[in-house]
Amino acid sequence: MYFFEALQYPFNSKGWINKAAIAGIMLVIPLVNIFAAIMLAGYMLRLIREISDGNMELLEFDYGGDFSRGLTLILYSLIYIIPMLVVSFLLGMLLGRSGGLLGSIIGFFFSMLIAVVYVRYALTEDTGVFMQFGDNIAILRENLSAAISYLINSFFFGLVGGIIVMIGFVLCVIPGLILLPMLYFGSAYMLVRFGQDMGLMGGKVKAKNFG
Repeated sequence: MYFFEALQYPFNSKGWINKAAIAGIMLVIPLVNIFAAIMLAGYMLRLIREISDGNMELLEFDYGGDFSRGLTLILYSLIYIIPMLVVSFLLGMLLGRSGGLLGSIIGFFFSMLIAVVYVRYALTEDTGVFMQFGDNIAILRENLSAAISYLINSFFFGLVGGIIVMIGFVLCVIPGLILLPMLYFGSAYMLVRFGQDMGLMGGKVKAKNFG
């Protein structure tokens, strides 16, 4: 279980509080929060590459560049998200409750497939990986245990992280604002571990950083 390591990861970086505070404030300002969410998606891609190379420090924000990377990621992700939504909707309409269950299974498959693509794209910056459906499905099929492990870790990461952020907002707004972006940063760590478990990083990451 590596979700706890993912929660800890951002706090081990110098200057984390400044980066978290800037991102947190941006995430709660109307309209700016849309820019911030897209920018942080691109920022996560850079974090994945840095962590995989052994750099555990949080990077400085590249606002324009990270926004461009994040927007590219989101737009290409629609190639997978739209079919997933269409299939799930049709199954629910045609089969009722049983269709909803089947739709959930398909949703899990697509979610894991998207995670595979995210890792590959982060490492290569090649949008062509989004079109390599056969390769992406094969990677997922051959690493189902890693995908299940990632799913379980993601559940606990979201659960524990969400509780921590909620407590931060209840006790005082400022801690909540600072903790919220840390979940973005920790998600990059989660994807690196998933990629390492799939062998996309040759085991280098675990050997160097995760013991």
